[in-house]
Formats: sequence, C-alpha cells, structure tokens
Amino acid sequence: MSEDDQYSLPNDYPIVELECQVAFDALSNKQKLYAHYLSLASWHGSLAVYLQVSNYISSTTSPESPLIFSLLTKVFSNEPIDELKKAALIKGFSEDNFTAFLVYSSVFFSNSGNYKGFGDTKFVPNLPVDQLEVLLKTSKAWNSEPEALQSLWDRVKGPLYSLSEREKQLSYPDKIRLAAIETSPDVIPEADFKGSKFVVTKGDYSPIMKLLVQHLGKAKEHAANDFEKKMLDHYQKSFTTGSLDAHKDGSRQWIKNKDPIIET
Repeated sequence: MSEDDQYSLPNDYPIVELECQVAFDALSNKQKLYAHYLSLASWHGSLAVYLQVSNYISSTTSPESPLIFSLLTKVFSNEPIDELKKAALIKGFSEDNFTAFLVYSSVFFSNSGNYKGFGDTKFVPNLPVDQLEVLLKTSKAWNSEPEALQSLWDRVKGPLYSLSEREKQLSYPDKIRLAAIETSPDVIPEADFKGSKFVVTKGDYSPIMKLLVQHLGKAKEHAANDFEKKMLDHYQKSFTTGSLDAHKDGSRQWIKNKDPIIET
C-alpha cells in the first residue's frame, strides 16, 4: 500500500440514502412550495462552494472542482444509473470499478468538491484513469455531446488524480473573498494591521448569489410565519450586500422559530 492510497475512497465507504418522499408527500401545498424554493436556493448557493474550492489552492493549481461537477452532472442527468451501469458492463467494465465510480461521485457531491469538508484533504477515484474514461465514453451524455465531454475530460483527468504535495491539502488563499451580488466596497472598509493593509472586495459569485436570492424570495411567499419571513429577508440582504450582520440577524430569527414543520 503506497502513501497515496489513503487518498482513494474504498468501495465500502458508507453511503446512506435520505428517504424524504413520505415526509414531503405529507406536507401541504404551501409547505411543499416553501421546501422546494429553499431547496433550489440551497442548490444554487452550493455552486459557489465548488468555485471556492478551486480558488482556495495556489493559483498554479488547475480549478478542477467546477469541471468535475460539470462532467458528473452531465453524465447523471442524461440517464438512470442502472442504464449507465448496464452499458458499462457490456463494455467490460467491472462491478468493483462501477462501485468505485459511484462512491467517488457521491462523496464529491456530498462535499461540494474533491476535498473533504472535514480535514480539507483531497480524495481521488479508486479506479484507474483509463477505466474511468471507458465508463464516461459509454454514457449517453458523451454520445450526445462528444466534443463538449471530451473537452471537459481532457481538462480534468490530470488534476482529478493528481496528488502533488501542494494538492493533497487545502492551503490558505492569497486573497480575501466575499460572496455577494453587489460589488461596491461599502460593507467592510479597508483596515491596517501591523503595517499591512487589508481590503475585502465583495461581489464574488454574483450571478450565483442572484439566483440564490431570487429563490429565497419565492420561498418567502410561502413562509409559515413572520419569523421565517424575517429570516429570509435578512438572508436576502446578506447574500445581496455581503453583510455578515444581516446573516447573523437571519440566524436570530431562525432560533426564534420554534418547532417549524420544515426545518432549515
């Protein structure tokens, strides 16, 4: 066993499916819409995390996380997993390698990137790169967009498996980044500390934050009480302006909302 093997995910890595159909069906139509729009807000907001991971390492590292996301999303959006597996097995793909692919994909989406949320350690697929390429090329996504998928694969296959010393662990970023729709510098002023000037520039991931805020607004239309409405008001302000105080105010409203039907 080599030192790099610890960065591969074993096939018996625990994966638990969240059963939500029964609970969702028991909700009223208003509650379903509230949960739906909050889910969309969370989904769009999570896209910023993939970009943050790619910007978190030194600037010389390939920003592979968003590319992996695009590749896997295309593959899983075009056909059911059972159909993908059947096509792969016909091509001689092994059961173990297919399981390894599913484990990697699950952990990638769970962590919103190819670094673990706890420990900031990189993880790589537990199957050879040539086998992963075989699997991807059997997918309906590849057959539908061969040039686009080939371009994604060419850009990502190196960084996907790379385990240089500087890539094994996330390091400190070289710039302070603040996600917000607005780009004006009125939230946090410049500050001097021990002879060094610190400037926080907001407006990062503005298109993503705009979608997030829109869905929070839709969710607010179906809120159950004033606590939920005020909470979403504050979160909209926070993701629009970058205000941390507004985010804290949203959390204060969340705490006051006792025993909600839909926990957020």
